[in-house]
Parts: sequence; structure tokens; C-alpha cells
Amino acid sequence: MFKGEGTIFSAGGDLGLLESLTHKSNDENKKLMYEFYHSFLELATLPCPTIAYINGHAVGAGFCFALACDLLYIEEDARVGLNFVKLGISPGMGAEKWLQRLPATLAKELIYTGEIVKASTLAEYGLFNFCAAPGAVKERVSQVLSMVASNSRLAIKLSVPLLRDHTLSYDDVLKAQAENQAQCFANPQVREAIKAVKHKVPFMFSD
Repeated sequence: MFKGEGTIFSAGGDLGLLESLTHKSNDENKKLMYEFYHSFLELATLPCPTIAYINGHAVGAGFCFALACDLLYIEEDARVGLNFVKLGISPGMGAEKWLQRLPATLAKELIYTGEIVKASTLAEYGLFNFCAAPGAVKERVSQVLSMVASNSRLAIKLSVPLLRDHTLSYDDVLKAQAENQAQCFANPQVREAIKAVKHKVPFMFSD
């Protein structure tokens, strides 16, 4: 889980760093920015669910970092946005990719205007899993973490790439699922979990 310190999730990129890039060549900046993106967005390749607990304002690159997570929980008073164009630069950190979760017209408006908006504005479009008062968000994140932790890590790990890859065909998904479930059935804990469900008793995986 990723959470900001204090009352802000992330204020965005370092202005001093951005200014220093104006003194470098195009080739240097292409290399530096590509490496910079990858250093932060490796989280999108982790073989486990990633959670952003957006406990305050999230702007620019910081908002993109949050959007790269699988699950997003945000406090309703937080303000978010992609203000790249206000600095005279086009978006980075995969911004356009992450905004594909929104209606195209809204995504374009956020990119073209650089407007910083209330979290609740985007919550209406399903961008976040949960948007509420701070106490409620904290409680929901705790619940989700507990529920995920009680399930089979192997089963979740196998679902992660299928949920993230939107290019897979229907048959690709079915083939991958068949292979994944075959792996799961080989786990002896599955028999114990089925017994627990049948007898209506709690069970927590340890794999």
C-alpha cells in the first residue's frame, strides 16, 4: 500500500529537477525521463495487487503514480489533477494510459486544461474504489487489506496480469485461467478451504 506522509499524498514533480532539464539536450532528456518513469512505475509490474491510499492532494506525477495502482481509495476533500500543461510540458508518467479509465472527453479535458479538481468530481465516474471522509477511507482500506491478506496469495497473483492486460482475447483469458486454476488445485490448502466453506467456518490461507 502506498500512502502519503502528513496530509498530502504527493504534490507532483520536483520543480528544481524540472528546471534543470531545460538546460539539457533533447537526447539527454528523452533518456532521463524514460528512466525516471520506469523507476516509479515499476509498481505497475509488481506480481501482487497495489493499493493507493490517497490521503490528500495528488497532483501531476504524484497523481499518475496513484493511478498506476490497482486499487484506489481517496479522501473526499483531496484535490487531484494533471497540471503538466500549466508548466509548459506534455504529460508524463503514463498519464494518458491511466486516464483511459475515464470517459474520453473528461480525460481530454483534464489533460488539456491542467485543472485541479475535487476527488468527488472524478469519483462519480468510478475512477476510485472508494471516496469518503478520512475516517471512513481509513476504515475501508483496513478492511480491504485484511480481506486480501486472508485469501490465497497464489490465486491473487495469477489474476493480477489478466486484470492488467486489456489486450488479451477472450480465448487467451480462458486458456490462462485454465492453466492458473490447474496450479491452484495442486495446492493442498484448496481442499481445506473448500471444507471450511462447506462447514461455514473461517479459513485463512498461509501460502
